[in-house]
Amino acid sequence: MELIKILEDITQKLGPSGFEGYEAADAIAAYFKPYCELTTDALGSVVARMGSGSPTILLDAHMDEIGVITTKVEDDGCIRIGRVGGLDPRVLPGSRVTIHAVQDGKRHDITGVVGALPPHLLSAEDREKNYKLEDLFVDAGLPADEVRRLVPVGSLVSVSGKTVTLKGNRVASKVLDDRAAVAVLIRTAEILSAQKFNGTVVFCAAAQEEVGGFGAMTAAYGINPDWAVAFDLSFATHGKEAADGLYPLDTLTIAHGSHLHPLLTKKLEDAAKPLHIKTAKEFAADWTGTDADDIQTAHNGIPVALLGVPGLYMHTPVEVVSLDALEDAARLLAEFVRVSSVEQEGWLTKWDD
Repeated sequence: MELIKILEDITQKLGPSGFEGYEAADAIAAYFKPYCELTTDALGSVVARMGSGSPTILLDAHMDEIGVITTKVEDDGCIRIGRVGGLDPRVLPGSRVTIHAVQDGKRHDITGVVGALPPHLLSAEDREKNYKLEDLFVDAGLPADEVRRLVPVGSLVSVSGKTVTLKGNRVASKVLDDRAAVAVLIRTAEILSAQKFNGTVVFCAAAQEEVGGFGAMTAAYGINPDWAVAFDLSFATHGKEAADGLYPLDTLTIAHGSHLHPLLTKKLEDAAKPLHIKTAKEFAADWTGTDADDIQTAHNGIPVALLGVPGLYMHTPVEVVSLDALEDAARLLAEFVRVSSVEQEGWLTKWDD
């Protein structure tokens, strides 16, 4: 299936951190089902297995999204909100949102908009400042008593962000961090279903990355793979050259750092060469801030590499990635599985090769 078709579907499914089971997990599992045996673990991560025997290779991308949650209803009916994950409040004013309220075990969705005091009513000093989350509210167009009846405190709120294609074979949408990588895992499963490889490949659409990487941590513990690749969005430049940690949209990134296994990283780089896939070295001097950190320390320790696809406007409703880069990533991961799965036991400890 084309990546754009997968993205148009799974980016619109509700799944903030800790609530992936609302819609996102089932939608993603359905795409893996033709190729894999499926389970969902206690934290809600979708685990899809293909093949059998050793080695066991884990390919991970997180499926949760950032969002907001209702915290209070003011006397004028405005709804105050708090963060779910690393939401940037600067992108919210003027946004259309959906309030996902649950009553008597049933969810009902209410359309709202995010408002704030207009600049006309702000002091000159306040007009120079960015909005803070406490300055914002959701307006559902209802009086306070009706809002309190329909929208219990703790209801989820998602920002609208329709998936659209742009020129240059690019796509813009909310939740491309990291549903774009999840779509790549689905495409990788499709490619591997027509190829031969040794052992078992486990695809994990991990929960709760945006609030601490807990889904990857617990899933990796349960899977206990021989090695793993985490896949997440990196940061893109508008130009053609990398600069200050920014990379061209059409170039995949392979991270180097103290938390990433150097021999596994080299194997990933080498797999890209015969495919003529453009890659760039990304550097993580400390923690990577991705699921790779949590996979590495799971169980007795798991060698991990980190693959990235550069994106623009991260944590906004209009994140942008290259569809060509996503297809390259799927081809690279499939090739990595093929070449690494035939390695002799103990190859990850042969530092002098």
